[in-house]
Amino acid sequence: MNELDGRVFVLLDDGRSVDSADVARALAEAGAAIVTVHGERRGPDGRGVFAGDPGDALDVEAAETMAGELFGPVNAVLDLADLPRMPAEAVQAVLRRFPPSRTPLD
Repeated sequence: MNELDGRVFVLLDDGRSVDSADVARALAEAGAAIVTVHGERRGPDGRGVFAGDPGDALDVEAAETMAGELFGPVNAVLDLADLPRMPAEAVQAVLRRFPPSRTPLD
């Protein structure tokens, strides 16, 4: 089981931080569903992209709605500027905030 299975995140990419495609890919590989809000015409690779202004509350809300409709309830909106620059470290930071759920064995 992937550590972030069932988690849904909206990733804000202001274009000045790390490469959102690498972070989105690393989070998806850990099991998360990602919608990335970016201001560029061509979005980063990921499981969902939304072209909008990551600094505009209405665009972020629209991305949250889209993520919820595509993947289920959104766990959090994550700003790339607040995550470590290396994708593996970004995944670890997200895991600390959203640890894998543990179910007792029968």
